[in-house]
Amino acid sequence: MAERGVHATTSQIALELLFPFYVRYRMQWITDNIWLILFFAWGMPLGVFRSRFRKMVYETDDWTINIKPYFVKETKALFGVVEVNDPEFSAVRLRYGIYLVIYIALFVVYRMQ
Repeated sequence: MAERGVHATTSQIALELLFPFYVRYRMQWITDNIWLILFFAWGMPLGVFRSRFRKMVYETDDWTINIKPYFVKETKALFGVVEVNDPEFSAVRLRYGIYLVIYIALFVVYRMQ
């Protein structure tokens, strides 16, 4: 603990005494919820990757493609059955595929525990 002078306030003293417990509590919360944190952090870019990929596959710039329940053509395009006439499509498909593989690997490791 730091030297307490005559001018130390009660809140400063309380902070010095309680800070180690607070840090341990926060670290325990992070440890207990690490999978939630990992899935949330890794899931954030999913909307961006999927939106860009779907817009190329369905050849539209309309935002509603992101909420429509179309999956067949998208899945075929992901596995290379459907080819899209866009010069960037191969790179986008590769990045989206790698992203999904890592997402699935996270899920598998989570389920194994």
